[in-house]
Amino acid sequence: MGTHGVPGADPEVIADPRLPAGERAQLLARAGAENLQRYRDLDAAGAAASQLRDEVEPAVTLFRAAAEVVPPQARAAPAYQYNLAIALQSRYDVLSDPTDLDEALGVLRQGLGTTAPDSVYEAVLQYALGSALRRVYDLREDPATLAEAIGLLGDALASPQSENLDYQDCLYEYGRAVLARAEIVDDRGAIDEAVTALTHLVESADPEAPDYPAYLDSLGSARLLRFERFESADDLEAALSAARQAVQAQRDRGEVTAVALSNLAGALRSRGSRQAGASEDLDQAIGLMAEALSLPGAVAHIAGMRSNLSAMFLERAERTGAIDDLEEAVRLADQSVQGTRDGTQAMARRAHQLAIARRSRYLRLGDTGDLTAAVAAHAAALNACPASDPDRRALLSSNANTLRTRYDAAGELDDLRAAVRLYEEALAGLRSPASERAMYLNNLGAVLAELGAVSDDGPACS
Repeated sequence: MGTHGVPGADPEVIADPRLPAGERAQLLARAGAENLQRYRDLDAAGAAASQLRDEVEPAVTLFRAAAEVVPPQARAAPAYQYNLAIALQSRYDVLSDPTDLDEALGVLRQGLGTTAPDSVYEAVLQYALGSALRRVYDLREDPATLAEAIGLLGDALASPQSENLDYQDCLYEYGRAVLARAEIVDDRGAIDEAVTALTHLVESADPEAPDYPAYLDSLGSARLLRFERFESADDLEAALSAARQAVQAQRDRGEVTAVALSNLAGALRSRGSRQAGASEDLDQAIGLMAEALSLPGAVAHIAGMRSNLSAMFLERAERTGAIDDLEEAVRLADQSVQGTRDGTQAMARRAHQLAIARRSRYLRLGDTGDLTAAVAAHAAALNACPASDPDRRALLSSNANTLRTRYDAAGELDDLRAAVRLYEEALAGLRSPASERAMYLNNLGAVLAELGAVSDDGPACS
């Protein structure tokens, strides 16, 4: 059973019918823990997937056997269910089989459902289930799953039994979950809560803790999101500082990650975008993104990173006129879309990046094929973007701009009429700064005036 000589875990001893169930469960769990620890050590050392599988598979088998030996109503049952859920999630990390996540959720729900409110296991199971649900949200993008995760993690942190938790990791999971919600809803409170939780985490954590760079990285992401939504210069500088510290801490430990490099590049790009002319920040951002894409850890995030790097090349092309940067922007955006599942919210942003890259190349080179592709990419972006997404307005406005460009090229009035509808939808319910409203109103007014000048239906559209 893969016990590898664990003391007291001899298969013949475990199989002895005279052995009490509680002792059998302990021996099985001990053996599973040995396998799981070897898996973690191998994973940290960058071992091959086959080696990881050889340790995590028996860990799941042993923990499942231990959980089955212990009656669900037994006081210690939640501990065995927790162990099984952790092993299942580890196997998911190796094999990418979503059924492992689903089984882990079921095991944790069962454990939480049978745990007494004053049990030492309640907060631990809330934390474990909330963390697992956040992973499921990353996979399936169901807002209800994310809301449940946030609720459970918040309950765990507030529980009288929270001293039984890895409190900082639970706070990290909570901050990440709230940040994920802030990315998909137009809610200042969600962003502020994410910043508050992650700031508290960074300030209270030991800088030598293994996960401290990840804490800094997440705080940087939260401050950058708040800057992008509400344009506070303090948030931008704080985001850049946290992202720099995260990358430096990782470099000092010899374990820099693609995600941290990408997040630092994003902060530099945001600052560079506000600088006139050539931008050292933008050049540095592009270099960091290229480094990120060269790392093995980029594979899981490669589509998003390619889209982000496309945006950076496109911005530099528009500043410098470099055609090579423009071509690279289109190439990367196309690869990003091809590597993204249809219908996901990620597709909305990546298809939009492809649309603006193809429109830019059309404006530069005049190939109508680029314009046709841009319109199609805009449609794909809007189809994947929920009405509640705070970025939808920008997608609507950008789509309208491309339709106006196609009208200029082909003279189709339907393109102008469609642009009016898109601008009007972008304006509906807008609560953002007056400068954004003024921009949409100016664009709408311009297209209405143009439509009125060439047809009889212009005034009716207003």
